[in-house]
Amino acid sequence: MMVVYELTFSRKCPVDEAHDHYHLTIEANHTILVEDILRAIECLPEKAYQEDLTKILARKLGTESVTTVGYHSGVKTTCVA
Repeated sequence: MMVVYELTFSRKCPVDEAHDHYHLTIEANHTILVEDILRAIECLPEKAYQEDLTKILARKLGTESVTTVGYHSGVKTTCVA
């Protein structure tokens, strides 16, 4: 069974402190409590690069795939861990 979780969150860019918004997709072959996902996001650094946020979430949630899609200054970036 594959379970897909999706949500959005935002963090500040460490370079110019702009608020970057991310669409997060988590794919897992097991159930993850929504509360655990929200807690992992709450524990993320307030300022961080998207690549680092994606790696941190993948490590904390122990899933098959974590994908973030974000926009910074109009540039769309997709990270998969």
